[in-house]
Amino acid sequence: QRLNIFLRYSFTVIGLIIFMIITNSPPSVVRATIMAIVIILSLMTSRKYNSYNAIAFSALIILLINPDELFNPGFQLSFAAVISILIFYPILNNAIHQLNFKSNLLKTILLFASVSLAAQIGTLPFVLIYFHKLSIISLIANLIVIPLIGMIIGLGIFTIIISFISSLLCSYYASANELLTYILFFVTDKLGNFTAAYLPITNFSIIDTIIYYMLIVSLFYLWKKLQSIQAKIVMVIL
Repeated sequence: QRLNIFLRYSFTVIGLIIFMIITNSPPSVVRATIMAIVIILSLMTSRKYNSYNAIAFSALIILLINPDELFNPGFQLSFAAVISILIFYPILNNAIHQLNFKSNLLKTILLFASVSLAAQIGTLPFVLIYFHKLSIISLIANLIVIPLIGMIIGLGIFTIIISFISSLLCSYYASANELLTYILFFVTDKLGNFTAAYLPITNFSIIDTIIYYMLIVSLFYLWKKLQSIQAKIVMVIL
């Protein structure tokens, strides 16, 4: 807070770029970095931020550098997930708030799960084409896995910083992070090997993908025309 806003934004951009380099610049991190920098630049210049423009701009930059990334599963999954979240999370968010849950904890869990659901709506065809599996348990697993990954990354960065001050203190934080990492792999291994964790789907094709996205677009346009929540639930199930 002692620094002026220009320096704060500048240091944030530098930090994002360093993180991108440390992670070896996979498409998902490059996309997130570019989108974050666009947000920061829009704040610095007092301009309105548009998420769709930001994601289109990040795709353009990545493909200008390496057009082959278009065929990279990581690129496809990352962009499909974010676009799907931008489109469907507001719909899911409004639907959950309309249900008027008395428990704030339950509402928070559902809102968190709806982000994962929104991402999976967009990435489902790519997952089926590349991995031939439809995950049944992923929404539940993400409630545990995503917060753990956030803690591991944050603690890992803090451990690197603290290593310049005290190697003993660094070892404590590193040990704590090792425990969190063990828990993460334990949870993913147990849930992933669960008998009913996924359904094998081996013949999902490009034609199926086109039909799927056409149905999703139809659902998106008809959603606003359906007034009752019951009608919307029935349509989603169908």
